Amino acid sequence: MKKLQSITMDGEEFLVIGIFTVEEKDYIALVKDKNIYLYQYQGHKDGTFEAFDIEDDDEFAAVVQEFEYIESNQLWDE
Repeated sequence: MKKLQSITMDGEEFLVIGIFTVEEKDYIALVKDKNIYLYQYQGHKDGTFEAFDIEDDDEFAAVVQEFEYIESNQLWDE
């Protein structure tokens, strides 16, 4: 089993499932209390990051589809 890294965002702790790319944008998949959260992700050279809500419905649908494909095929890097 892969060990998940934890992060704190908005005062809440999440486990990072993974970071993946859809149409040249990066996204992060997080889990908390068995709920999965998907955000647009922007990592910085100093190790910090920013996460943004995905507001466009078509973009969100594409991100969900890619996330489900990665999950169902177990394509996360170990």
